Amino acid sequence: MNTRRINTLRKQKTTGFTKEGVLALDDTGSVKPYARKTEGVAFQHFSTLKKEAYCNVAVASCFVKNSKHIPLNLKFYKTQDEFPLGKYDLEFKSKLDLAKELFNEAIEQNIPFSYTVFDSLPTVRQAGILPQTLLSSYIRKTASSLQKSSPIEMYSLGIL
Repeated sequence: MNTRRINTLRKQKTTGFTKEGVLALDDTGSVKPYARKTEGVAFQHFSTLKKEAYCNVAVASCFVKNSKHIPLNLKFYKTQDEFPLGKYDLEFKSKLDLAKELFNEAIEQNIPFSYTVFDSLPTVRQAGILPQTLLSSYIRKTASSLQKSSPIEMYSLGIL
């Protein structure tokens, strides 16, 4: 169903994808203080609150160009505590693993984009998603395009 939705969006003039766009990958969550037995709810870091909370967490991909934000996909994260062998369980996937899957899916679906943005460049470098030279180029180009931005905005993009 998601492939059909992506293909429909691809054909539309107002929502079509172009290589000038950016692939944004980020994790997000939903606090669930009263739904502790729901699958995926765990006491884990919740970035919006900047603290631990009972919540669901997902990693999402989005195509961004100018003011357009087109959601591509979403993968729910389960903590290692939810697997019999913890982080060594073959079914366990870290948030980084999920981000890599979303990146690869965008490539496989022929979503054209010039850059990928993340909230943590050291994590991206560790993931090996971008070669070091492309990563350095990304930092230079992004930093130069944000010269009028505040240091706080640049920090939030992982540039400082």
